[in-house]
Amino acid sequence: MLPKTFLHSSSEFKDFSKQIIEILPDGNGNDFKPGSVVRFSLPPGSTLNLNNMALHLTAKIPHVDQHLGTAGNATGSVAPTGKTDTYNIYPPKYIASLINQITIYCNGQIVQQISEYNQIVNILTDMSKTNNKSKILSYGNGFHRNDYRSGSTSHQEDYIITDWFGILGSAETKEVSGSIIDTNMLGNCVLEFQFAKNNVLARSSPTGQDVAVTPFFDADQLAESLNEVGFSLENLKLSVERMTLSKPQYDSMDSILKSGGYEIMFNHYTIFKGNGGNTAGNMRVSVNSQSIKYVLGYFENGTKNNSNHPMELDATTKTSGYFTRKGADFVNAQFIVGSTPMPVNPMKITDTYLNTLRLRGDKSSTDKEYFENLDTMEKWQSSFLTVPLSLEYSEDWKAELKSDSGLSTENMPLNITFNYNLTSANSDTPCMLVVSNRVLKIKDGVSLSVDI
Repeated sequence: MLPKTFLHSSSEFKDFSKQIIEILPDGNGNDFKPGSVVRFSLPPGSTLNLNNMALHLTAKIPHVDQHLGTAGNATGSVAPTGKTDTYNIYPPKYIASLINQITIYCNGQIVQQISEYNQIVNILTDMSKTNNKSKILSYGNGFHRNDYRSGSTSHQEDYIITDWFGILGSAETKEVSGSIIDTNMLGNCVLEFQFAKNNVLARSSPTGQDVAVTPFFDADQLAESLNEVGFSLENLKLSVERMTLSKPQYDSMDSILKSGGYEIMFNHYTIFKGNGGNTAGNMRVSVNSQSIKYVLGYFENGTKNNSNHPMELDATTKTSGYFTRKGADFVNAQFIVGSTPMPVNPMKITDTYLNTLRLRGDKSSTDKEYFENLDTMEKWQSSFLTVPLSLEYSEDWKAELKSDSGLSTENMPLNITFNYNLTSANSDTPCMLVVSNRVLKIKDGVSLSVDI
């Protein structure tokens, strides 16, 4: 990757040109199922602008043909004599939710791997601008043009994913300190995407379409019919901007490498999970990092997340309940960093929202920078809750080098404890999203290393 100090405006380049190229998946696969993996090898000897990278795909979502409600008797009533339409199926609100894990390989080495990528997409995108290019290109409103009525054979839509987190992200959003890569420096580069399970799809309530079916609803019938519901992906490709620089520019790059190389900083995301079932709980993690930017505590559905079936639609978040950040029983929470309580007083529900806005830099903004259906504190608590802890003292990149702008636990891992109080014990799973800075070091001879 090239540091920003090296990149002048394109008008200052001589013999400079660029073009959009398309990269097809490795191998011949074109029918990717939930849980499958697709790999893209970046072209060798190329200078690429990852800031403009896009993943194109066609998603097919088969719809339920086996409807609930069958002939027979039920207590106090006579069952319907035939099968009945009972629910619809919806794709995820953000189509990037179809991606469960991203792994970046350079020169045979893993540079970054982000697991539960789709959870991160929902947590961060719900609190960012939604009326943008990404929403339009991915139909990102949770409800698409068709009715998704049970009984239809399938629905097919073309999508494009343009916004990324981690090293594939944009320098403009401070995901990475530089978005230009040269595969002469990085060697063989492979982008690997593992797709999610079917639980990222949403379904309406089993009784939502036909109340008459209610006395005859059976969980086994629902599970059996949902076995037929899934997604498949076709026509995958990457499009990215390839740049052709003049010889003096390449000579300058070579000089930088031979003089000791340079460092590129990027955001890294790790999700930790604890155990629920207590009214007063605590979750402790140990993190070793040169710079921890922030931590978000939240609660996810602990009883259904292992399901391979579409989960019930959350009408507030407008996507699968798999992504609901539950807080109905939330009272307050506080972090303990080492032995220091942060903040001094536990955060109540209104504090969690205010401090999340502060963390996102949006407390005084007049722009609408959150998912449009988030418009009351009750909705925040029921479906969007995050408990934030900001550990940054500076939002500035320090040139193109390592920026120790967050908490350093290097060589002395600290425990970070998420303490929370609930009105009652439940099966929701406490989670912590830890966001830190990592550094990719590039030296002469395609020598790479990553500092955490």
